[in-house]
Formats: sequence, C-alpha cells, structure tokens
Amino acid sequence: MIDFSTVSLSKMAIHFVGNKSKEEGVFISDKIFTSFNEEVEESFLKYFIEPFRKVAEFYNFYHPTEIDLNEIKSFSTALFNDTATFEEVAEKIAKSLYDKSEHPNINGGELFVAWFAGCNFNGEPVDAIGIYKSELKDTFIKLQKAGGAYDYELDAGVNINEIDKGCIIFNTQQDFIVTVLDNINKSKEAKYWMDDFLKLISCQDSFHFTKDYLDVARKYVTERMPEVFDLSKADKIDYLNKSINYFKKNDHFAEEDFLQDVFQHSEVIDHFNQYKEKYANDNHVVLDNDFDISGQAVKKQAKVFKSILKLDRNFHIYIHGNKDLIEKGTDTDGRKYYKIYYEKEE
Repeated sequence: MIDFSTVSLSKMAIHFVGNKSKEEGVFISDKIFTSFNEEVEESFLKYFIEPFRKVAEFYNFYHPTEIDLNEIKSFSTALFNDTATFEEVAEKIAKSLYDKSEHPNINGGELFVAWFAGCNFNGEPVDAIGIYKSELKDTFIKLQKAGGAYDYELDAGVNINEIDKGCIIFNTQQDFIVTVLDNINKSKEAKYWMDDFLKLISCQDSFHFTKDYLDVARKYVTERMPEVFDLSKADKIDYLNKSINYFKKNDHFAEEDFLQDVFQHSEVIDHFNQYKEKYANDNHVVLDNDFDISGQAVKKQAKVFKSILKLDRNFHIYIHGNKDLIEKGTDTDGRKYYKIYYEKEE
C-alpha cells in the first residue's frame, strides 16, 4: 500500500520534549534543516522510513467530541494547506506532546518532525509528515588514529537501525491516513503516544475488521469468559483454536456463523455480545459483523493465540484439534492428570 521508492526528505526540525510531571520542559531549536547531502539524507530516511515499509495497519485521527479538536490533525491540515509554516507546526507538535507527557514512565527525548515528498499511497502521489521521538540512547565507541596507535572515546547517540516512537501522516485526497509505531511504552497506562497524543482510531478496512474481531474474541475467552463460566485451560484453548480456525478457513466473515461455530450456546453468545459492545466503546473500534477476512491480519494475530497447555514445569501440551480427546482427572493420591487419546503416533 505504501511505496517509498521515490521518497525524499524536504525539511526537518529537532526539538527536545521532557516529562511534564518532572518539569523537564521543552527545548525548541531555532534551526530548521532544509538541505541534506546524499549520505545524511539516506541515513535519516533509513531511520524514519525503514520501520514502516511493511506496516499493514493504518489509522485515522479521532476525537471523542469533535474531530477538529484533534490537535495533530489540526496542525497537519494547516501545514498541508499552507496556512502555517513548517517551523510553527513543528513547535506546536513539540508543545502538544509535552502536555501529554505526564505519566512517570515517559522518558524525555529528542523529537524529530520531518516533511517527506515523493511518497505513494495506494497509487496516489502524496506528501507526508513524520513525527518521531527518540527516548533511548545507544553507547558508541569512536575510534581515532593518533600517531602510531588508536585512541577511543565513548559517546551516546540515536541508533538509526531502531526507532522508539514514530508515525507518518499521509495527505491523501480522501483523508489523512496514519501509520504508527511505539516500541517503548507497551503498558496500558503509558500508551500515551497513540491514544493521548495522536488520538487514532483504526481505519475501517478488512485488515482492521479482522484484527479487531480476533482481538475481542481472544480477550473474551482468556480474560472475561472464565469469570462467568466454568472453564478448564483445555476449554479455553479449544475456544481459541475454534476462533482462529474460523478465520483461517473462511474468506468472508459472517458473525452469526462465527458465533455458532465457536461459542454455540445462546447463553455464551449473549454474554460475548455484551462484552463485545463494551469493548468497542471502551477501545473506540468498529466491530463489523460482515466483512472480507484479511489473511495478513489472521497471520499476525495467530501468533498471540496460544494453544499450549502448561503443566507445572514438566510438560507442555500443544492442542490443535479436538479437545474431547483429552480427559482431565485426579487419581486416588490426589495427583492431577490428563489422559490423551490418539490413533497413531507420528
């Protein structure tokens, strides 16, 4: 969907954004970079672009009351419409990020704002804005020849092979399309980059419909369902297997078929539907009931659908099929056991 083969770096600003709760402040550089030699541009593009070449998830800007109140969308609109300069927008982005950096887990770091020309999104030539924050520094050994020997010194800097946080905003004809990465703050309370700063909602396409429905099914089975229904670990794995297998075996998703194949019982189906509605409202996602299934999304989500039954530290049982071939029990000495039936050994 994204073609970066002709991308170029037109402008770049570098500011510092600290942690607001620690009163680290914002440093606004008065220098804007507008020209780069070939080697420098290639290095920056590797840092800015490379992590996004194979990204398949795309988002739109969102706001709970009025979309025009989304600050980053507003700043992007002003820049692309020529009603604000790049310098003004980069400074506003830095200050907006600082206002959202109140959680104690958030590290201060350099903020890069870049303007790209020559991008291509779904065959449409587009300009784009990149926003990146470097929170972690790598230590480098700098070697220098000194007379007849080498000398060295340690220095800290940004590793161009790894990105901490970033997003690219594509100015398409229909709407802004955003792709985003956050490789630092994974905990729910610290996901400020996507939820608080950018305020993004999944695009309504087959990839996100597939991914989001698999997400809600997995979380229901693993987190909510055991609180209400009496489930063994083998039962949970069976429900997970049925869920992911439905998506693997079908090209099109029909919710009624899925619910009957996976949950079967009306009481469980009603309870899942209640959970699904609350999940959609809490997470600002659209859970469609009829869509084409994205194989790419299924492949990605299959990695988190665990089908392993762990018994103490001695055994791992991989369950991929009929759970009725596994029998759970307790012997006369009180020891728990699983009895496994099979036809042939492979």
